[in-house]
Amino acid sequence: MKRLRPLLAVGAVVAAGLATFAVAGPEQVDARLRVTASAGHDTSAPLRSLVTPWKPSPGAIIQGPGRHAMVTTPGLVDPVQQTRASIPARARLVTSFEGLGDGYGGGFAPNAIPPDTVGGVGRTQYVQWVNSSFAIFDKLTGAHLLGPVDGSTLWKGFGGPCEKSNDGDPVVTYDRAADRWVLQQFVANAPYFECLAVSKTSDATGAYHRYAFALPAFGDYPKSGVWSHSYVQTYNMFGAESGTKVCALERAAMLAGRSARQVCFQLSTAEPLLLPADVDGTRYPGAAEDAPLVGLSTNALKTFALHVDWSSPSKSRLSSATSVPVAAYNPACGALYTAAARNAAPCAPQPATGVAGQVALLGLDVLSDRPMFRLAWRAFADGHRSMVVTHAVDALPTAAAALRWYELRQQGAPGWRVYQQGTYLPDGDSRWIGSGAMDKLGNLAIGYSVSGPTLTFPSLRIAGRTAKDPLGQLSAETEIAKGSGEQLTASNIARWGDYSAMAVDPVDDCTFWYTSEYMATVGVFDWSTKIAAVRLPGC
Repeated sequence: MKRLRPLLAVGAVVAAGLATFAVAGPEQVDARLRVTASAGHDTSAPLRSLVTPWKPSPGAIIQGPGRHAMVTTPGLVDPVQQTRASIPARARLVTSFEGLGDGYGGGFAPNAIPPDTVGGVGRTQYVQWVNSSFAIFDKLTGAHLLGPVDGSTLWKGFGGPCEKSNDGDPVVTYDRAADRWVLQQFVANAPYFECLAVSKTSDATGAYHRYAFALPAFGDYPKSGVWSHSYVQTYNMFGAESGTKVCALERAAMLAGRSARQVCFQLSTAEPLLLPADVDGTRYPGAAEDAPLVGLSTNALKTFALHVDWSSPSKSRLSSATSVPVAAYNPACGALYTAAARNAAPCAPQPATGVAGQVALLGLDVLSDRPMFRLAWRAFADGHRSMVVTHAVDALPTAAAALRWYELRQQGAPGWRVYQQGTYLPDGDSRWIGSGAMDKLGNLAIGYSVSGPTLTFPSLRIAGRTAKDPLGQLSAETEIAKGSGEQLTASNIARWGDYSAMAVDPVDDCTFWYTSEYMATVGVFDWSTKIAAVRLPGC
């Protein structure tokens, strides 16, 4: 290993103010723009040689991410609500196995609420990360290949906060064009960093090019997307900076293990939290093509376009927001989006077990102020591009939360439009924390949490549709994990997974891989997770 820039030395610089490589004078085209070098980078030994036995740690309740103000309209009726699933179930279960959580075995025990379950699929492996721990599986058999290990294992020998901290909020993506893994988590205490590791090969147990990118404030709720020219990051900033931050990391340099730069734009608190597009399929965006980003607005989606010029980074630009009208909606439990109210009366109901001495929550948090990971982007043979995204909307009077989903399309002109949309609520249970994607035929699958006040404990299901099904309609559900317990109160905080992950297999471009949490027992630090693969007809 060779350290080209010592991380600890840069930490002192961060505390005093970030060094910037932006060009001064009239060439600086956007006052929001900052260009900086990675604070440290190296290339690790194979990950499998860095692993030490996993040791359980005390449970921690992770406070909810900062919320954005939401507008609600009393009496609004959702015009695209689907209250009946008339199409037979489209998602056929191919395989499933237990992920990290209660019941995983090997001495593993959950130690945080929520798990922030995320995962990605490669050529032969599946990587799952649950807040502060990750594991690697054989995707065909579910056999354990590595882990569970602390997230910080990736940065063993790297030095600085990336090695010393293990703060979670992980993201797992797979760079299909390069057949590489991109794994990351944040440092939640000053000095602040986003720590990224890009695999040298398609083997997730092998060596990684490791990076630390400094942030001037706490970058909460990081999300990532693989694009042609960049790994695009978004953050919800607190402290010295507030509001949404959008950063592009120098993908070509990181794939080669060289010193890399980041181009960042700091937006105002008036702008929504954003998701960056993440590429699926084998038709990749052009080398200079702008990367799309999407956020929520009142009865609209806000889209942005990120242009990055790595030959002259100071000429990079982030477009102004474009509003894309959508069917009217109220955010799920929008009236609860104050710190006091959301803990006193959380959103998605769950049944009570009546176990003596245990107090059930009224419901679970749904994070309806933001779009849910991923913003799945795909190009098709006829030239159109699609993006799939979901969020939670109000479903009263039949349930507390329902799944709103969109397919956005772009063809010819640069703007995006809603091609189809729907609010999925086939019964009285709540559905939220959705994640969707499309296969190479244009079939769509969405996985999500489901819970109800009487019979449905927190569970996992997938609903799908083929490209030939009626627009705006999802099929009947395929159950992925049936819950049999409830999450109990923990310091009066109704935390649930802040996101889940649907990914498309890079080998066949047909199989959907989904992971999220469910409750197999009654407890607080007792969540389980499932990793499941499904296919839709014709693919």
